[in-house]
Formats: sequence, C-alpha cells, structure tokens
Amino acid sequence: MAPYWPLWMIDARSQQVLYVSRAYEKIWGRSCESLDRNSLPWKEAIHPDDRARRMEAFARQLKGESVEAEYRIVRPDGSLRWIRARGFPVYDESNVLIRVGGLAEDVTAAKLTQDALRASQSRFQRLVDANLFGIFIGEADGCIREANEAFLQMHGYTKADLEAGLIHRDRLITPQEQHVFQAMHQQMVTSGVTIPVETEAFRKDGTLVSVLVGLASQDAHGTYIGYVFDITERKQAELMLARYFSEIEESQTCIAEQSAQLARQAEDLALARDQAEAANRAKSQFLASMSHEIRTPINGVIGMTKLILETALSAEQQGYAQVACTSLKPIDARRLKAVLRTHGLM
Repeated sequence: MAPYWPLWMIDARSQQVLYVSRAYEKIWGRSCESLDRNSLPWKEAIHPDDRARRMEAFARQLKGESVEAEYRIVRPDGSLRWIRARGFPVYDESNVLIRVGGLAEDVTAAKLTQDALRASQSRFQRLVDANLFGIFIGEADGCIREANEAFLQMHGYTKADLEAGLIHRDRLITPQEQHVFQAMHQQMVTSGVTIPVETEAFRKDGTLVSVLVGLASQDAHGTYIGYVFDITERKQAELMLARYFSEIEESQTCIAEQSAQLARQAEDLALARDQAEAANRAKSQFLASMSHEIRTPINGVIGMTKLILETALSAEQQGYAQVACTSLKPIDARRLKAVLRTHGLM
C-alpha cells in the first residue's frame, strides 16, 4: 500500500486552514471538513507530551523558518501515530510571508521498528555484559573483532589482545577440529545459523578447553556472531560418570564370576555330600552283613558249647569249654565297627 502524504496550507496571518489533502483523514482519523478555517482539531490531536514542542516549531514556521519535526498524534479511537512534518514558507512578490505550507508523513511503522531494534540491542547488550557465556564477532578473514569478557577469560586473552587483533580463529581451533569449523561455516552460509557443536579450542597458553559453540551470519560480507559455553566441568563430570559406570560393570562381572564359582563349589560339595552319604550307607550295610555272617556261626558254636558243658566233663575240660563259651559272645555291629576301625579296615 502506497504511503499517505497529507499536504496542507494555512494563512500566515489568520492561521486559517486554506487546504488539506484527503490523506489527512487516513492518518489523523478526522475529516478534512473539521479543519475548514479552523486548525484547532489539528492542534488538539497532538499528544500532550509533544504539544508544546510542536507548537514552538509551528511558531517558528509562522516567522518564515523551514522546520522539520517529529511528534505523536492521538486518533479519535485512542491509537497513536508518529508524524514527521516538514514546513516551508510561501512569500508574495514583495517577499512578504503570506502562507505556510507543509507535508506530513506517517512514520509509525519505522518508529516502532526503531524502538524494537533499540530494545533488542539493549537486551543483547545486557546479555553480553552479563557474561553468562562467551559472545564474539568474527570477520571473514578469521579475525575476532569483538568479544565479551566471558569469551576472553575462557580463552585466556585480554581486552588489549582483542584490540591489538591478536585473537584469530586459527589460533583457537585445533588442527583436529578444523573440519568441524568448516562444516559449521558451510552450514552458516547455507542456512544462516548453525546447530550448537561440542568441540575443543585452544587457550592463549596452548591448553585446551571443551566448548559448546554456535554461529550465526551477520551480513553478506562474511561477518558472523558466535556464542560459546565452557563445558569443561561437564565433560569432566561425564568422564567421571563413565568411569564410575565402568567400575560398576567390572564389579558386577566380578560378582557374577564369584557367584558362578560359589555355585560350582556348592555343586561339588553337594556331590561330595551325596558320595559320603552313599559310602556311609554302604558301610552300614557292610557292617550289618558282616555282623549277621559272623553271628550266625558263632551262635551255633555257642549253642553246641553249652550242650558240651551239660555233659560229663573232667574239670579241665569243663574249664576249657567255659572259656570258649564266654569268648564266643555275640558280636554286635558297634563292636565290629570299632574293631575294624582299630585295624584300619574302615
């Protein structure tokens, strides 16, 4: 949509409105007829905070000065508009000021854009000054032109180093990480921004710092803005955590091996126990059989000896038979077991 440019003309002596274009209605929200021979509605529309300054400029116009001024107006619906006005004098043939003319322009959009830009710049500057993370601006040739204190401290440089042009991309990027920056640069050229990338960078003293870095193109000349976080502590914590989990895994493996060994030992003990119980059962059966086998013939001998004792025997024969009977008492399993153990047969 084409911009509206209200034109106006007033009488220099009476200050009556002689002409105003219809564009006035589009911007002021008032009819041109309301200004017919009366400039009061135009003055009343000026924002109270800007009215004195605008009327002072208008007074200078009535003295023949060419004036340019910016001010706000309040439309009947309460909305605001920013106006940039240019006034010029009109003289007659005798060089007497007879009219004052002017041209107005609605610059509301531009003013809002400027205000938003200033607010954005202010917020960005507060963010830079807060030093929550490193911020830097690099040139296409690799020189770091601007950087905040967080960036300088992170890489071990000073403000004097920055002003002397000593901070360069090639001094920050390790040879092993050159391909990372090249990929980021290509992505920045293609899409304007890069995704954050974890990498390593040099400090001024040659030591390494783990960083998370991102880039965004700033203009068509290769200038870019970047942000960088020091993630050294986080990387160290991740390393310690990985080592901790590795130790846990090793411990679990060791415990599993020990459990398996204990299980095998338990199986061996169970087998030995079963074998011992089987041997004990075999011994008991052997002792029972031996006791039975020995007792049977001995009982017969004892019985016959007792019968001999009941016959007529000499005293000497009686003594011998009595000794034999006493010696041939039945042998039980316990006594047999003790005898066999004494002679190493068990």
